[in-house]
Amino acid sequence: MYREDGDPSAIYAAVVTRIGPPVVSYPAPAATDVTATSAHVSAVVDPQGADTIATFEYGTSTDYRDSTDEVNVPATGGRTTMSATLTGLSPATTYHFRINAVNTPGETNGADQTFTTAARACRLGPERDRGWEIALAHAKSRTGALTVLRHAHKLAGSSAKLERDGCTDYEPAIVGLKSKRSAEALLRRAKAIGFAGASIERS
Repeated sequence: MYREDGDPSAIYAAVVTRIGPPVVSYPAPAATDVTATSAHVSAVVDPQGADTIATFEYGTSTDYRDSTDEVNVPATGGRTTMSATLTGLSPATTYHFRINAVNTPGETNGADQTFTTAARACRLGPERDRGWEIALAHAKSRTGALTVLRHAHKLAGSSAKLERDGCTDYEPAIVGLKSKRSAEALLRRAKAIGFAGASIERS
């Protein structure tokens, strides 16, 4: 604070504006809405008093290789939340990403973040009414289900098929039975030869 001699009543204040490289951080979690082929990522950028350009860098390693479009954060913007949706990703893959922010005083890279995309969604064929069927067992893997299916062929020949039960299990089943009565008779035979968990279903 100083007083100018020409005007004893006037007091002047010197104002200094500090500027510096951007400061960045992440919300928790930094990646949301992760699917088999996309993810929504977010970060917080403080421009520290200088016009700033920010972008997300991402890839399957910390080399990143891909980036989103640049976003301008004005000098007066203060802490600004940025987000972007990454698309065209590979299913069941771990991705790395970070926020990169640049202004006149300097450049700041955010800490590395990761997310893993989901496995590709199971797509089932159209449902159709084939009558009654005997669900013999459930298996988590196709290999395990095929073992059961071989035993089912001894019971029902070519009418024993391997189906998907929703998108989680494999289900060896005897399909195409014409009536509930014939299904009940076959169910008794299935239980007698070891398919204790077998049940009748309408397919």
